[in-house]
Amino acid sequence: MPKRSRTARTRSDDRYLDFIKTVHLAGTGMDKSSFSIDREKLAAETPDAGTPSAQITGRHEIAKQDAAAFVVLGHYDIRMKSKSGAEVGEITCTLSALFSLDAEAEQAFVQRFAENEARFVFWPNLRHYVADSTYRMGITPMLLPLTSEFSPPRKEERKSRSLRR
Repeated sequence: MPKRSRTARTRSDDRYLDFIKTVHLAGTGMDKSSFSIDREKLAAETPDAGTPSAQITGRHEIAKQDAAAFVVLGHYDIRMKSKSGAEVGEITCTLSALFSLDAEAEQAFVQRFAENEARFVFWPNLRHYVADSTYRMGITPMLLPLTSEFSPPRKEERKSRSLRR
């Protein structure tokens, strides 16, 4: 049986996997955050003290890059909505992650990593922050799923993704 030749896409994917093996998480942190709640609207819209649903938007950007490391920022906006769709609160935050590199990387690979894989680093921190913030708001803690339910958006829909409890 003849051997199948590898396509250019496969070689590119192999190179990207080789790149990922050179990336190491050096640290994460929260750069800024805020939360607010409209208590009157929450009481009127959710009289049974239920947890509102969440609409999450997020984007990632490379904040700094050199031959040895890069920093990715994750900007998230969580809009809490009642069953009727009225907005009753908001949580915003910017998380950062520093990644070190074993070898200098192609810009396209760093960009792809920031848009796709970085969310797996940010999600646990975002999940904790949302649960803690809603608890501090005096409402039932909003528990996001264990993994990100919003896949990396296509270019035309980079701004918005929704999550429902």
